[in-house]
This record gives sequence, C-alpha cells and structure tokens, in this order.
Amino acid sequence: LGYGFARQAGLSTADYHHLLGRVYSDWGFQSQKRGQGNLANLYFNLSERALDTSITAHQEGEFSEANIGFDLLRKSRLRRYQQNQSEADALLKESKRKFQDHISSLLVQLERAQMALEQGDSEKSKSLAEDNLFAWVQYKNTRAIYDSLRLIAAAKHRQDQLFQALEASVAAYCIYPYERPSYYYKLDDLIAGLVGQIHHQHGRKGYQTAVQQIREKAPSHEGYFSYLREEVLAVDRRDETTRILANLEAGWKSTPPSLQTIAD
Repeated sequence: LGYGFARQAGLSTADYHHLLGRVYSDWGFQSQKRGQGNLANLYFNLSERALDTSITAHQEGEFSEANIGFDLLRKSRLRRYQQNQSEADALLKESKRKFQDHISSLLVQLERAQMALEQGDSEKSKSLAEDNLFAWVQYKNTRAIYDSLRLIAAAKHRQDQLFQALEASVAAYCIYPYERPSYYYKLDDLIAGLVGQIHHQHGRKGYQTAVQQIREKAPSHEGYFSYLREEVLAVDRRDETTRILANLEAGWKSTPPSLQTIAD
C-alpha cells in the first residue's frame, strides 16, 4: 500500500503508518508461527517503526488522545507477539489512560483477556471475556461479541469443558461467520480440535449429543446463541447458521467454503 494511494483514499500520515504497523505486526506473527524467525523480526521492526511514526504524527497533529491510545494498543499487541509480556502490559495501561470513553477501554480489556489466556490463566481470561461480552452487547458490536465468545470458548477448552467450549465457539461463528487469520487461536482450528477431542473422550454418541444440544439451542436462541437475537444482532444469520450446523453435524470440515476469510 503506497502512501500516494493512501492519500487518495483519504488516509492521513498518522492513519497510514498506523495501518502499516498493523499489517507488518500481523505478517510478523504469521512468519513467527511458520518458524521464520528472521523474517518475523524484520516485520516486527518495521511495525514498531511505523507505529512510532503514527504516534509522533498524532502528537503533532490535531488528534484526540484516543488516537494515540489505539497506536499504543497495537504496539502492546506487537510486544505480545514478541513475547515481551511486561512491556505489553505497560503499554496496555498507557493505552487505557488515553481512552476517555468506555467503549474504547473495552478493547484494552479484550486484549487483557487474550494475554491472560496465553499466560495460562484461563479463569481470568474467561472472566474478563465474559464481562467484555456483556458490555459489547449493549453496543451491538458483532465483531467484539465474536471476539469475546472466541476467548470464552478457548478458555473453556483449556479447562476441559469441551461441550461448553464447542457451544461458545459455534455460536461465535454463527454471529460473525468470517475467519480472522491474525489471531493466535483461530476459531476454525479450535472447533476442529474440540470435535476431535469430544469424539476421543466421549465417543460418537457423546459427540452426537453435543451436536443435538447445539441444534436445539441455536434456533431458540438459548445459551450462547442468545446473542443471535434480533435485538442484539443487526443482521439475519439464519442461512449461515444452517450451513455451520450442517457442517458441525458432518464432523466439521475445516474452513467451510461458505465462510469468508477477512483480515483483522
């Protein structure tokens, strides 16, 4: 993405570098997961340079403190990718101080839930994600509801609550049926893993019981599927839900063709 094109798209210098910082950070993380350490470090360095430029541009321009808060939030995620938890936490605290409104500070809480999960504290992660979920419902923010449910599912998976984890993860997919590849815990992979574990621990009959429970809850909007209600969700997901449940009943083929993949 060249700066000339970015200007035509109406992006400021700060916004352009913030976007670059996000892209480079995610590319670095993907490279890190593939074992390409040198390439990951290159992208991480480029990300830090871009985010620092964005922070400086925001400080020198007529922008709100919240703009810098978003830069710091992204830089905190970069440090998390680099496994520098202490600095990631410090940046999160600084980010929260920059946010004046409640809705922006919820993003910090969501990031803390992700950090807690990666540090092995599944109970803290679940608690933060649940609080976050209830708050985001008020704003009808579909992506944030998805993110909260995804973390709840991952935490319950860590706690070996497989049936609840499967329900939460399937509900998340029904609410926001797009994969977001930059995340450490891809929802599609999580569901596939849960399906395999339930089969292994509870057998085919146990899996069929889990699927039946989900099939009963989804149309009546019970349990985690309550967030599919019209007063919460601004869009109709009935067709997507039907396809997702059919895929689940078939044993879950990863990345269903009916679902799109989008960037974070």
